[in-house]
Amino acid sequence: MVNLTDNCLDFSQEVYEPAEDSYLLQKSVRKLAFGRVLDMGTGSGIQAFEAVGCKDVRTVLAVDVNPNAVNILKSKVKNEHINKLRVIESDLFSKVEGQFDTIIFNPPYLPQDKVGDKKINDLALYGGKNGYEVIQRFLNQSGEHLAQDGAIILLVSNLSGLSKIKEIITSNLFGHELLEEISLPFFEKLYVYKIWNSDVRKALISRSVSNISFLAKGQRGLVFKGKWKKNSFVKTHLAKDEITDVAIKIVNPKSNIEFRIENEVNCLKKLNREGIGPRLYFYGQGYFVMGFLEGLKLPEFLESEKKLISSDKLSEKSKSVLKEVLRQCYVLDKLGISKEEFHRPIKHVMISEDLKVTLLDFERCHNSEKPNNVSQFCTFLAKLNRINSEELFELAGKYKKSYSIEDFNCILGAVERA
Repeated sequence: MVNLTDNCLDFSQEVYEPAEDSYLLQKSVRKLAFGRVLDMGTGSGIQAFEAVGCKDVRTVLAVDVNPNAVNILKSKVKNEHINKLRVIESDLFSKVEGQFDTIIFNPPYLPQDKVGDKKINDLALYGGKNGYEVIQRFLNQSGEHLAQDGAIILLVSNLSGLSKIKEIITSNLFGHELLEEISLPFFEKLYVYKIWNSDVRKALISRSVSNISFLAKGQRGLVFKGKWKKNSFVKTHLAKDEITDVAIKIVNPKSNIEFRIENEVNCLKKLNREGIGPRLYFYGQGYFVMGFLEGLKLPEFLESEKKLISSDKLSEKSKSVLKEVLRQCYVLDKLGISKEEFHRPIKHVMISEDLKVTLLDFERCHNSEKPNNVSQFCTFLAKLNRINSEELFELAGKYKKSYSIEDFNCILGAVERA
């Protein structure tokens, strides 16, 4: 029965009957299903029953958000005495526990549609405004439920933005392979993909990193957030089995700019000994894990302070922060390391709530006989219109000839007088 509301045609209680997409996915399930299986969005149960018949499958959990589909399938399982198969109602993984060797999903993948001015509500067909939103939510959650050597078998359509879905797969540190495809009328194509934990994700899981989620993309690297349970093999300030938030950085596979992870790792090792940079916890092939930082980027912090005072001078907190950035720049100079990008440190300086200053992103870091960290940051300071730029450039030029503590202190003095 179709429920009618003022703005909606509601088909959400109807059970999706097998069609071309179901049969295409079924072929891959028959070949690949093994171990503990999860059939997400089970509908009529076609994939769950296929998995039950596979010799390498131990158990099957069938899940659907539609209570009508769940009740019909439960009755069928009971009547046919299928002990291997259990059915529950759940919105994706909300009531699913544990990990699975095989996760099957024939998702709703069509972009949201209307009849006249009425929105069609059909959970089995429409995957969101663009068609990929449910798939995105599924992939973002599935990592915590996929066994380390397990696989996801996912059906997608070109109508739901295939390039976007591939981007979501990659941003969750998964690998993927096309298994099957079929062309349908009206220019639609269906694809079945096998998805698995990438080597980096496996390495992180093996070292007790969980809840891995995409955070940010740079020209050279991708950054993820996760939770790390400290083990006895890593020397840190954390107690054994303590759980902390971490940031994970890997090479951006789409970047055409060379980025050597080991360069940034080696730089962080050296700088951590001076109390500079995020704390490096551990690293491996193609990745490293460091402390997760929260706070404001430097321009955001300065703008927030600017709003708190009525004068055209720097606040005392701003002076304190800027002098600390300069101090860390001076340490870099004395170590003979050029970080680059200090003339425009929009994303490279983090200020915590307690005013702790942390420099970020050392991917362009390199040894130099004439490092330019302090002088570059002076260029940024001159643009603030709070410090005498003529005096600052004169002091920076003098400092760059000597790199002496006396000339550096003169720069600090200029900031203090601002």
